Amino acid sequence: MLALLVHSADFARRRILERYDINGYRNLHHRDIFQSFNEIEPLLKELNITRQDKVLSLSDYSINITLYLMDRKGWTDYGVGMNPDRIEEKIELGAKYLFIADQKTLENPVLTPYIQDKIGSYKNISIFDLSKRQN
Repeated sequence: MLALLVHSADFARRRILERYDINGYRNLHHRDIFQSFNEIEPLLKELNITRQDKVLSLSDYSINITLYLMDRKGWTDYGVGMNPDRIEEKIELGAKYLFIADQKTLENPVLTPYIQDKIGSYKNISIFDLSKRQN
């Protein structure tokens, strides 16, 4: 029983370390795409993007990871799906800024009218003003 207890405790310790290791393979996507949203607040203040401004974060397929990390309200790609009608709907609902964290997202031709006015960037994140988009 003692051997089983020691083995189980060590097994649990290794799994916890693996789960929360930011450089571990399980967290590569978070580190490469989402981590910079934790640090973007000074740039948002500089760009006068307030907590009341609604944003659209299209590199985030979750319900709200990037919105939570930057403490903003708005929409992610969840339910939008790079659909131009859905993007326009979110703009009509008040989305003022577009955040793209994965450069592969920028290659999507649907986004061309929305990525014309780049107002800032931080690490891997590009920020676009949606109010000056070309229709």
